[in-house]
Amino acid sequence: MKLLRALGFDLAMTKVLVDDRNFIARTGNPDRRTIEKELNWLIDGAKAGDHLFLHFAGHATQVPQQSRQQERNNNSSFCDALVPVDYQKAGYITDDFLFENFFTKVPPGCRLTCVFDTAIYSAS
Repeated sequence: MKLLRALGFDLAMTKVLVDDRNFIARTGNPDRRTIEKELNWLIDGAKAGDHLFLHFAGHATQVPQQSRQQERNNNSSFCDALVPVDYQKAGYITDDFLFENFFTKVPPGCRLTCVFDTAIYSAS
């Protein structure tokens, strides 16, 4: 939060999703539905000249590609995915989902900075 403040971000315009209910700046739980909702919040109303910042600190994993076409295009049978706290029930958030439903919706001329600080999660 100190870094965002130092960079000139309005902290009143932030969302902090953490599973620790006692975290003072917490605005929600990092479950899949809430993560997707807040990703949409981040880009909703964004316009050229805006600077958006996304920081994800949590687990990531690799999951099998959903289609053979994707596998051929990526030259891999796996895609990267974020692991929300309810992944066992709601599933992972794949890089394909993020690209189609988030990154491609950032308006032209709007700058988006993303920091993914992830540890590899293995469900096995």
